[in-house]
Amino acid sequence: MMVYMGTILVFQGERPVFLREQSNHMYGTTAYYLSKVVGEMPLMVVAPLVYTAIIYFAIGFTRSVSHFFCFYLVLESNVQAAAGLGYCLASVF
Repeated sequence: MMVYMGTILVFQGERPVFLREQSNHMYGTTAYYLSKVVGEMPLMVVAPLVYTAIIYFAIGFTRSVSHFFCFYLVLESNVQAAAGLGYCLASVF
């Protein structure tokens, strides 16, 4: 939910700058979106890895590398889906 709530208010603050730069033909919508996603990717990969390392071993799940990364993959998929939903809702509203 941290990622979802963080992305939902992104476009309102950056909209005036984006519209001005798009009207000057500096870049398009696709370039803006891809730069946002790629720029925030390290945070969206590292933060769930830290959470996974803490939660996985605190709960006492099976101590194997394959199980750990399977758990991380599920959590990372949820983070990416939440970010996509946040960007979608932010652009609609």
